[in-house]
Amino acid sequence: MSDIRSSRQSPRALKARFAYMFEGANLGLAFYRGWMPIVVWACEEIDALLGDDKRNFHWTQIKEKFGGARLYYAIDSASAVAAEVGTGKRPMTVVVDRGPVDPVIRTGADIVRKATSTTLTACIVCGAAAEPRSYGGYVVTVCDGHRTKGTNDDSWLADVRDACLEDDDA
Repeated sequence: MSDIRSSRQSPRALKARFAYMFEGANLGLAFYRGWMPIVVWACEEIDALLGDDKRNFHWTQIKEKFGGARLYYAIDSASAVAAEVGTGKRPMTVVVDRGPVDPVIRTGADIVRKATSTTLTACIVCGAAAEPRSYGGYVVTVCDGHRTKGTNDDSWLADVRDACLEDDDA
């Protein structure tokens, strides 16, 4: 498995490599250049955790919210429901148990939690060390090189839009 920030792959290559993770209903899958290594890492870790029994695992939504990635998924026989509460540097994940918690489901939630928290320290544009910053009501995690220079500078918005990858983008 790769380091959480080291693997570069296009969305198309990732979907081909882990096809089962991207099949099924979803509300949208947004990939950002700077966070792709983190998403790749999460896919690799979950694939290794599941082994031969994929349990109908698939991503139901991948998006940016409050400066961090949100990775939502479905899996068979889930005995717990996880929800993220809060904003900023430390959103809290609350797991509501509905019976005995399957250790695979618990570990999967831990993998997703680590990936999500790592995006709060990685620039959405380039992946460099970063922190969430507020710009006119938006919270965006960008490095010093991609941060806004002045109060009326909206260049961060163009950078973030350019960082949103299509299937063929690297």
